[in-house]
Amino acid sequence: MFRDLFRSLVQRGKKYIIINLAGVEWISSTGIGILIRGYKTVREAGGDVVLIRAGQRTEQVFNVLRLDRIFNVLADEDAAAEYLGNASKTGGPLEKE
Repeated sequence: MFRDLFRSLVQRGKKYIIINLAGVEWISSTGIGILIRGYKTVREAGGDVVLIRAGQRTEQVFNVLRLDRIFNVLADEDAAAEYLGNASKTGGPLEKE
């Protein structure tokens, strides 16, 4: 189900997606794969995905796997909205810093 969510959102014109990871204590390789495929789907549509509220363990997994070079992991909804607002003004994703 979550696997199809990205495609469904893009098909409905939703190209800028915030994923709240609050409460996620552990993420499996399947979950990582779904996030990566979803990210690719959204980026190919000219959008972007931002992760927020990642716990320390989840953020460590992203760092070890170097996914922090792909995903923007931000503190909260306000930071994500500001980032995505800037992305939508440029007509596409911003480059990862």
